[in-house]
Amino acid sequence: RPQGGENGVKVIGDGAVELYHNNAKKFETTSAGVTITGGIVFGDNHFIGNGSGDNLSIQSSTGEDIVLDASGNIDLDSANAEIHLLKAGVIFGKLFTSGDNFYINSPTQDKDIIFSGNDGGSTITALTLDMSDAGAAEFGARLYIPEYIAHVGDSNSLFGFSGNDTFIVNTSGTTALTIDSSQNATFAGTVTASGSTAAGVLTLKSTAASDLTISTSA
Repeated sequence: RPQGGENGVKVIGDGAVELYHNNAKKFETTSAGVTITGGIVFGDNHFIGNGSGDNLSIQSSTGEDIVLDASGNIDLDSANAEIHLLKAGVIFGKLFTSGDNFYINSPTQDKDIIFSGNDGGSTITALTLDMSDAGAAEFGARLYIPEYIAHVGDSNSLFGFSGNDTFIVNTSGTTALTIDSSQNATFAGTVTASGSTAAGVLTLKSTAASDLTISTSA
């Protein structure tokens, strides 16, 4: 029972139910639900309430997790189009949109973005994007491409595979070199060689027992 003149519980006809602590209202029912003043502590010190800067704070007790489990989607909706990932209060990653494009950002200077996984029970690094080298990409193993790798801003200069077992180099929209499945190399233009031999002398050698044949179609 409250001390003299203090409120404990107020039940208002056709209205609210109010709960007080030390004559300060902490809980009130409304037509829309309830209003709580202060935070909610439950379990072994889990907390929901106001954090720094009057932000909503959801905190687990020390050493325990926060689990979000939904039978449908889990949607994160930010009005300023950014979602921040923090460790000990410091942002280490950002997810955001700009110009309708989706960005994954590592805001700490020179810290990489790393894609890792489990290969046969071992942890492997599949891809490292090196932020100290303008985002240079280092793959942990081979890179599979369906066709070609093109030069940025110069899409008709590329190299890759025109089909199975066929490698090509294309410059300015023209195939400059083709290597086929029999390891035959076909050049479309002039082949120029230079070395340390006597001036004007080009030496061609056959490493096999057969002769070296040089022929022209002219």
